[in-house]
Amino acid sequence: MSAERPAVIAPGEQTDRGLVLSYRDPLIRYFSRRGVAPVLAEDLAQDCFTRLFALNGREHIANEEAYLFQVAASVYADHLRLPHSRHAARHVPVDDFNAPAEVLAPDRVFEGREGVKRLVEALAELKPKTREIFLLNRMDGLSYTQIAVRFGVTPSAIEKQMMKAIAHLNLRLGAWRP
Repeated sequence: MSAERPAVIAPGEQTDRGLVLSYRDPLIRYFSRRGVAPVLAEDLAQDCFTRLFALNGREHIANEEAYLFQVAASVYADHLRLPHSRHAARHVPVDDFNAPAEVLAPDRVFEGREGVKRLVEALAELKPKTREIFLLNRMDGLSYTQIAVRFGVTPSAIEKQMMKAIAHLNLRLGAWRP
């Protein structure tokens, strides 16, 4: 028969648990008073604790309550900024993807094909290296730095090649509008 050993509590764990118990509801109220939905207010309160507990050392914090509510203000500002930074207004609900696809008129199909043909011709007029750099950036999504590493040049050299390609394409395709 073995005696149960007491649970080992890491240093600061009891303090952290007490901090959560003491300030969880006030933080939720803080966010709720600012118009945040209750479920989201709980998530934001959790974010506050996550940020606080992620600090390596908190000995330098003289007033954890004041610090925690300063973190809450920062979390709330991030919450307000998030829809703008992620362009939430441009998001399309998943339900809208069930709508029937637009049926293109024959003239729109022709214009699209003509545009692709002109683009291919204009790209063919570029020097092979410039064309490859342009396609790596625009089609494959590589950054100038990634392309520079691939070619063994500076990002500035890649930027210059991109400017040449874009200027050429603007010259060739700029006047053409379907």
